[in-house]
Amino acid sequence: MSVSEPSGRAARFNRLQDGCWEMNTRKLFAVVAGLFLLLLSPAALALKCVDANSGSLSILQPIPSNIAIAADAPAGTVIWESPQYMVTMKCTRDWGVPTDGVYLYVNPGSVAPATGTEIGIRLNGTVYRQSSGRIYAGYTLQASASDLTFPMTFTVVLLKTGTSPASGTAVFTSYRVFQVDGDQGLNSHGNSNLNFLLTGQVLFVGCYATLTFQPSSTIDFGTLLAVGVAGSVAATRPLTLTATRPCTSSYKLGVSFNATSPTTLAGSGTWNLGNGMGVSLIDGVTGSTVPLNGTVTDFVDLSRVATAGRSYTVQLSRLVANARVGAFSGTMTVLLDYR
Repeated sequence: MSVSEPSGRAARFNRLQDGCWEMNTRKLFAVVAGLFLLLLSPAALALKCVDANSGSLSILQPIPSNIAIAADAPAGTVIWESPQYMVTMKCTRDWGVPTDGVYLYVNPGSVAPATGTEIGIRLNGTVYRQSSGRIYAGYTLQASASDLTFPMTFTVVLLKTGTSPASGTAVFTSYRVFQVDGDQGLNSHGNSNLNFLLTGQVLFVGCYATLTFQPSSTIDFGTLLAVGVAGSVAATRPLTLTATRPCTSSYKLGVSFNATSPTTLAGSGTWNLGNGMGVSLIDGVTGSTVPLNGTVTDFVDLSRVATAGRSYTVQLSRLVANARVGAFSGTMTVLLDYR
């Protein structure tokens, strides 16, 4: 038995169905092709980078109170620098190409900080400014690896760049300093990447105060016997710090002392010189021992006068009975705090 091709209305109906099938196939192909292009969109090519130890997506750094920005400070002056951070990062492929470099995207929100200032990052000894755009972290997630773990050591700096007001304040509220991300740009998936955030307030002043030391910034204890009674005072020297403001700005000052070389403290108020001797600073106004660990204490009021000073006693004590024979020295940093 043979089957012949339909004719008339039936034949026309079949051909119409065939035409519809061909048209639907073309539409389906267009949808699949569009989905394929969507998956390869550049906005989705990114890494997911977090703190490897905690899984955290943010580092929140408070700006110390009363950091001052002086109107007469030259461009390039470092107004403030954060403590050094040592973070172990872990990056995984969120979406994207098999091989992807890791970058720090500076100021990813493109938001201007305080007037006349710029945010920077000190990484591997180099300060990268806000205008740098992004910084290569020195590591790349290879196609053969599922994730990448690496150390990242850095500080964040606030730089003077141009004209700033002589009074007033500026507030930083979770200001995004940088985001760790991949070569293809910022991850379009929110809450996937580590951000460094600044919060706090800075003070605008017309000028910085100058600081002088009397009799000198070098304290000379002369020659001492190495043998003595542990806990006794071996010598004392007077020291007066005087601050002067060379402009009409009105402010008060706090002061902090930081042992920088050597850095060891025997308690917050005694600087261990490493040879059996320790140095303490006694406040001439309160009679109390001044902390030497960077804690800010009251200094002088320059709101009504242009010059004021404060007296201290530098005290050398014996931490042990037998100190090491020979010359000794140390370096301490004095910082002013504007209020």
